[in-house]
Amino acid sequence: MGSAEEKKTLRRQMIAVRRGLVRKRRTEAETVITEALEHFFAEKNITAVLLYASTEEECATDGIARMVLASGRILAFPKVCGDEIVFYRVKELSELRPGYRGIREPSEENEKANPGKDPAGVVVVVPGCAFSEDGRRLGYGGGFYDRFLAKYPGIYRVGICYAEQLTEDLPVCAHDIRMDRVICG
Repeated sequence: MGSAEEKKTLRRQMIAVRRGLVRKRRTEAETVITEALEHFFAEKNITAVLLYASTEEECATDGIARMVLASGRILAFPKVCGDEIVFYRVKELSELRPGYRGIREPSEENEKANPGKDPAGVVVVVPGCAFSEDGRRLGYGGGFYDRFLAKYPGIYRVGICYAEQLTEDLPVCAHDIRMDRVICG
């Protein structure tokens, strides 16, 4: 088990590591991750992708979004609603607007995604400060994704990160939900 202080310290360290990555390194990693996800989606017959809208420092997701849209799969992004996230379908990236903490979000006017309808065909791509190879995840401390994932246990959970964010020793708590797969570049 990890204490809140251990998590806070590791979170700061990993964010600093991520900030230090040069643009060329980020772009190469993002290409590797997008290609790996494309193969994974085809292999698992994924019909809907729940994807986070990346901040400047996170592993970029716009390329993943374009790949999903080009494939004809359903694409949805989260919107913070109180202390939860709700996913809304989008047909193009221009539908996203700055929302919670300046992170791009869809409008509530967009159609709500229903991840529980056919969870076997749904994947959620999850952000994080750090991941372990066995699927442990250090989030940002708000618990949004852990609460969402607890509600939809049948959805396939994939964490994406730069190789520099992968660690063996990651503190976890009882409420932390593991990823089914971690893809790094």
